[in-house]
Amino acid sequence: MADTSAAHSQNVAVNQRKLARLRHELLQQIACGEAINIAHAATKAGCLRGLYYKHPELQAEIHEAADAAADRRHLGIGRSEEQTNQSLKTQLAQLEGQIDARNVDIKQLLKRLAEHESLDNIGYSSARLQMIMADDNEEVCLSCSTLSEALSTSEARLADAEKELSVALSKLFQLEADL
Repeated sequence: MADTSAAHSQNVAVNQRKLARLRHELLQQIACGEAINIAHAATKAGCLRGLYYKHPELQAEIHEAADAAADRRHLGIGRSEEQTNQSLKTQLAQLEGQIDARNVDIKQLLKRLAEHESLDNIGYSSARLQMIMADDNEEVCLSCSTLSEALSTSEARLADAEKELSVALSKLFQLEADL
């Protein structure tokens, strides 16, 4: 009786290692942007493809990972996400600098206008320039807010990707420790 229990435990451990290798191979296919190929992954993992079909939790995990990867590819998120974040930050800083420069220019124009026009015209011209300045600032602020939203979204996705990578690495280290 003890022999069958030990043999069963050994079979379970072997199947768990095969399942882990199969999971790894399938996730590699997804990470490389390849189509999921159960037979190929099972062959590389040293198991039968039926192992995949006997584990619905693995199927769900693989389909979820494939869907997430497809979403990232669709949105253009990938290895250059950090570069995209940096680019968005740079664009935001440039737009904010343009706002400041325009405000300085407008103030200088108002000052010059006040020097050259009569008091009656100054009130009208000043109000007109302030309206133009408000319109320009509104356009630049809209651009800034759009870039800020894109940056926030991109940073959140990067954080999610880093979490997924961390989980995958911990699973890999656990698998190596088990072997």
